[in-house]
Order: sequence, then C-alpha cells, then structure tokens
Amino acid sequence: MKIQTAAILLLEVSVCALHGQVPPGAKPAPIQAEFTQPLHARNLQVGTVVLAHVTVDWAGPDCALRRGSIIEATVVAVDPRKNHTDSKLALAFNRAQCNGLDLKPMSMVLAALAGPPQDWSVLSTSERRIQVNFSRTGQIGELRNAMLENFNPSHLDLAGTVRTFPMSHAVFPGDVLNIKNLKLDPETGPGGGSVLTALKGDLVLPMYTQLLLVRPTLVARVVSSTPVATAALSSDLGDAHPDLLVPVAPPANDLSVCTPPGCVNDSPPGVGVYEHQIAATFPTFALGYQPRPHRNIQQFGDEECLAWLGPGQLLFAFNPHVLIKRTDSSGADSTERVIRVLLLDAESGAVIRSIDWQVADSHRYLWQLNQNRVLVHVGNELRVYGPGLEMERSIKLAGPLSFLRIAPNGEVMTVATVKERHSKELHEELRQSLGYEPEEDVDVVILDRDFNTIAQATTVSGLRPPTLLNEGQVSLTAMPHQHYQLSINTWDNKPSTLGEFVSGCSPELSASDPDLLFLLTCDPFSNATEYRVLRADGKPILLGTAHPEEVGHQLEGITDDQKIAFKVVHAFHPLSTAFSEAELEWEDVSVYDAAGVKRLMAARVDDPVAAQNSFALSPDGKQLAVLSQSQIQVFDVPPK
Repeated sequence: MKIQTAAILLLEVSVCALHGQVPPGAKPAPIQAEFTQPLHARNLQVGTVVLAHVTVDWAGPDCALRRGSIIEATVVAVDPRKNHTDSKLALAFNRAQCNGLDLKPMSMVLAALAGPPQDWSVLSTSERRIQVNFSRTGQIGELRNAMLENFNPSHLDLAGTVRTFPMSHAVFPGDVLNIKNLKLDPETGPGGGSVLTALKGDLVLPMYTQLLLVRPTLVARVVSSTPVATAALSSDLGDAHPDLLVPVAPPANDLSVCTPPGCVNDSPPGVGVYEHQIAATFPTFALGYQPRPHRNIQQFGDEECLAWLGPGQLLFAFNPHVLIKRTDSSGADSTERVIRVLLLDAESGAVIRSIDWQVADSHRYLWQLNQNRVLVHVGNELRVYGPGLEMERSIKLAGPLSFLRIAPNGEVMTVATVKERHSKELHEELRQSLGYEPEEDVDVVILDRDFNTIAQATTVSGLRPPTLLNEGQVSLTAMPHQHYQLSINTWDNKPSTLGEFVSGCSPELSASDPDLLFLLTCDPFSNATEYRVLRADGKPILLGTAHPEEVGHQLEGITDDQKIAFKVVHAFHPLSTAFSEAELEWEDVSVYDAAGVKRLMAARVDDPVAAQNSFALSPDGKQLAVLSQSQIQVFDVPPK
C-alpha cells in the first residue's frame, strides 16, 4: 500500500472535453508532454527514437492532441562526456499522434523542460477538475431507492494521477526548471533539433521529465525576453470554473473517533469466538482444484472465488490452468484464461452443475448481486446468472472491460470499456517501450438495475474507478501534509464532507453491503496498516490496526440480515513485494452484526489462498463459506 501520491485529477467525465478547439487566428498554447522513459546519453545514438506523451489536451489549427497522445523525437546528435568535455544531446521532435490512431509528421521544437520532483508526496495536492458532462441517453425506470428520483449523473468523479509543467512563473525559451547544470538551446542542433548540454557529468533525464513544445514558426518569432508560456496556462481551469478551486469546508468529524456502542475497536478473536459449528467440509482436490502454493505473485488476485446463488447453492469458481488455444485476437474476444465454475449443494457438496467461462483478462470476473444472482464478465459480454446457474441475460460490451462498480443496493452501476486509441503497430511499440499498457480512450456508461443505459461519456484509461454507495459517490481528496478528506456527492447533487484523516500511504477505498465504506490507510509514523468500516454518513463502526504479518484485508456484507464479514490473512513473516501462497499461514474471517456492532463469530482456516473473494456470506446471513488450498468449509453463523 505504500505508494507515493501525486496531484489528483478529478474528471467529471465528458465527451467534448477531449477535443479542444482554437479560435481562428489565435496562437496555440505550448504542448505539454513528458518522457515515457529515462534518457541517458551513453545509451543513445543518432537515429534512436524517443517517445513522450501529452499530459494536457491540446488543439492547433491542423492537429488535436488528447491527453496520452504520443509524440516522437529522434536523436540527431549525441556526445557522451569524455574527459572533461560537456555531454550533449540533440532531439528533433518530428511526429505526433494527430487526429487518429497513427503517428503523423508534425514538426515541434523543445522550448523548455522541467525535472519531475524527487518525491511526489511532498507536493501540495490541490485538486484540478475538468468539467466533463455525461450525456443522458434514457429514462430511469421504477427504482426502489427514492434517493435516485432526482438522479444527476454529471457529477460522477474519476480520479487519477496527473503531472503538468510547473507554471509558477513565466517560462522563456531555453528555460530548464528543477534540473541542475543543464542548458537548453532550442533549434540550434542538426535539422532544427534542440540541444541539451550537461555542464557536469553525463546527461541524464529521468522518467516523467516535463516538456514544453511549440511549433517552429512560433520559436522563430520569439526572442529571449518573450515567454513561451505563463502561469495562466495552468490556471485555465480555475478561470473557467472558479468555484472548483474554492477551499473545502472543514471536515465534519474525525474518522479515527470510535464511540461505543455504535463502534468497536477490532481485536483478535477470543477462544470462545472460535467455538463455532462447522456445517460442511468439501475437499477441493476432488473438485478438480489444484493450488499452486509456490508461484510468485505481487498481490491477492482473482483466480478463485466463492459466491452464493441461494441459501443452499454455493458457487465455486477457479482457474484449472488448462491449455488455451491462442489466437491473434487481442481484444474483448480474446481468451486469457478459462474459469471452471461448479455449483455445489451447500450441505452435501454434490456438484449440481458445471460450466467453463472464457475470460479475456486477468482481472475480477464475478460480482455478487441481490436476489441470489451474480454478474460475470465472460468474453466480450456481461452475464447475469441466477439460482441453478441459469443465465438470465447477457449484455454485450463495446470493448475490453476497464472497470465495473455497483452500488450496494444494485440500483446504479458504472461500466467502462476500452476503445483502442493507437494502431496495432503503435500499441505494441508503446507496450515494449513503456513496459505496461499505454493509455487508451475509455467509454463509460451508467446503468440502472435493469441494465438500461441512462448516461454515457468518454474519458481516458488509468483513472481510479468510482466508489458508489446507495446515496451517491464517495471521493477521496488528497491535501497537504498527508491529510485526506472523505466526501460524498449524492445522486441529486448535494455534496457534503464525511471526515478527514491522515495516512502515510495512498488510501484504498471500497464500498460493501449493507451500504458501508471500507477504508485502508497507513499510520504515518509506524507505517502500520489501519482499517476502518464506516457508515454512509462517515461514522465509524469498526476500527483496527494490523500487525506487520497481516495482509489481504477485505470486507463483504449482506443487506437483508445486516451482517458483515471481515477477512484478514496472517503470514509467517512480513511479506515483500513478491510472495507466494506458501508464505501464508492462516486466515481469519470475523462476522459482525452491522446494526448492533457486535462480533458474532470468527472462522479460522489454515493454508489460505491468495484470492480476493475467498469467503462469502449466504444471502440469509446464516452461513459463511471459506476457501483454503485444500478444502471449502461452511460455518453456521449464530443469530444476532
């Protein structure tokens, strides 16, 4: 969880914000971009291609560049340091991804550059917002939740990291900010390239070095006393929407205050709490499941999961690791893995039905719905399965699934699909250069409980999915000095602040039945993981601090019986970045009465799996199923 934080970009998603237009006769602003990889003069040679991507939407008279569009530069001269000579590098920017999927000829001049900060977490993280609106495409049908009668989707926020050129003052041609002993001479190299000179040591530019690029005609007209950009370039959002930059009111409460009896401080279960009734045990080997305890993994994944399709029907899904016939397909129709699905009788363990799902990615593929149903991502569609593992309906997807989020009551869900921004050749080139998937366009739709589209928009990939409660969307706002603010914007557009907290790492926020928030943070001094379960009004009902050996914290709940199950996995020792299931010792799942805030029981299983959804409460709240590497255990949950 220890991730350095950067400035937060909150997008109130829209179609038109991606396409800026320049009034006739107006001079286009400089192009803001950043290098996608570090550059070292000793590793470059004349003819080497260097890539950068645009960080802020830009439009000129003959070209529009969206955030994430690719710009290509060519090394036209390079001189590594020899003895006491200066180290030089000349770059000519000559192609850009204008108005389409492919790179096209476009001459640009590197006019100024700035180094990235050494530590993003020490920056002031004032929010920048881009006004983007969903377009309404349908009417909302009859809804169980009266809060949605005045549903307004235009304020759904998606958060992501944004890096922009530091515009604290006017920037002139040749300016170099935040990089010592580096000089820039625009348009003085071969072919009009800009020359970078390191006055000490070898020339090295770190990843995310910020660039200001202008068209050659603009550089020819300016003199050193004329700035190529000013602070106004970064404040255009504030000028257009000054209300978005108004400081938020002080928080309503502190999320660390736990007041009994409405809140309890979590503690290890007592001996009596473990004296529960095991209703059934099913060996997983007989079901065809073969764990791989020694494989190296980075985090808890989505290979295995448990869900319920009724009080007596337990669904067990897992990857049997069968051979897959690979094709040239690489989109929503491709197959990344096959998931074996078994519907079990919760008393006898007998297999009621068995099917295989072709899953196109390695992400989460199953979500529990109400009314004894599950939603599954299979191939290029979403499917709803009900009791008996009968498919009730399917919904075609426009592309690979980017994310899916559902409000706890199921009245609203957001579905985002990827729309390829690059040609196949450019996409592969970027993947090889970056080491990860390049930024793409993303179509976002808002669906009601009957999967009718009620609003839609387009944004970019790499954004954090929204956190949805029954009342509206909950957002985290980063503030200076490791402070964060938690707020909610209701579906009828009534924002309010829930509370404030401090975290030494990037917080993780999720929603769960019955209309609860689960917040993971870090103590800024000890770096210990802290967890909070909050009601929709921000009031805590469960607080706790994890030991170094505890990982895999997760919360699941049910609405009808107002119960929650909280999972924590204990390892033999504190885990490193990469670990294996063999390093996991045991798993504890505690069941609480969410209304009365009381622990009802705790189940402990040995040899846990490194899966997100390795446990599940039955719809009536009477049973808890927990998966380990060797068996599925079903426990009876005591009444409240």
